[in-house]
Amino acid sequence: MRILVSGLITTAALIGGYVFWWNKVADTAEQQILAWKEQKISEGYQITHAPIVISDFPYRVKLTLASLEIQTPPSKQQSLKTGTIWAIAQPWNIKHIIFGTEKPVTARWLDNDKEKILKVEAGKALGSATFTNDGKLETLAIDMTDLTAAPSWRPEIKASRLQVHERATAVQETSSDQEAKQKSARQLAIRIDNLLTGAGDTLPLGEKIEHIGLSALLEGGWKQLRDQTAIEAWRDQGGALDIQELTVRWGESKLSSSGTLSLDPETRPIGAFTAKITGYNTILAAMADAGRFDRKSLKTAGFALNLLAKEDEQGKRFLNVPLTLQEGGLYLGPIFLTKINPIF
Repeated sequence: MRILVSGLITTAALIGGYVFWWNKVADTAEQQILAWKEQKISEGYQITHAPIVISDFPYRVKLTLASLEIQTPPSKQQSLKTGTIWAIAQPWNIKHIIFGTEKPVTARWLDNDKEKILKVEAGKALGSATFTNDGKLETLAIDMTDLTAAPSWRPEIKASRLQVHERATAVQETSSDQEAKQKSARQLAIRIDNLLTGAGDTLPLGEKIEHIGLSALLEGGWKQLRDQTAIEAWRDQGGALDIQELTVRWGESKLSSSGTLSLDPETRPIGAFTAKITGYNTILAAMADAGRFDRKSLKTAGFALNLLAKEDEQGKRFLNVPLTLQEGGLYLGPIFLTKINPIF
């Protein structure tokens, strides 16, 4: 009997301890959101939302926030509005957060005194994030299906799927005194399927891109890309995006490439890549149809590239040539393809 009573007392203590811990996690999460809100309000932001709802006891802590609207200080004139967003954590692993949204997200801002609006909506929008012990973002994953982005200044963009994976890492750097040092970096992977650009017939290979895949290493962090001043400082300090693999399937053409990308003094993309391209004649013909080449230049370029082409195991001809961005132009080997504009 004494053993039974002791067991019941122990069980009750464990249950009581877990209930206390669950509520502690829930209260802490809510207080962190409210503290962040108060901090932003003190900086001049306006933030409104419905009351925070806490649910899903006992297996997880779920926080739901409806009708969130954030307006930046008047000097920036930007706003972000969402329907319902939620975040979930397991009480025994609070460094891992699952989050998502069930309604469209709308952003507004001024560009040269003209209002721009971007509305983003998805059939499914889920994310996952992990944090270090001191609260810094360690990994981030986002998965969206049936995605629609509707900008006010151009036709809408659609994709059947968008996946983003990102994590903290480091790269080796050798200083002027030959001492090896570690430099912070972010590893990035992106996948986009069935992208409809909304550009109609203005793109040489059509408005649908079947697949884009990117694996890259960004030197530094995302804060260094937050605005033009920060990006230019990042560039001046030797910042670069190491593209480890880029694959594109677009119509009858396929590109596989790797290289390094940065910005020139006029903020135009600059870089050098190795590229394997199948369907290159289709690309040239499409660019000629779009008025990028005259027929005489097309014939000359096609003849030169065919001399450089090889055959794969399936008998398909492909090019293995340098792809460069320099002086505001995109070049396939020695052939100028198109003009590249500054990003600012």
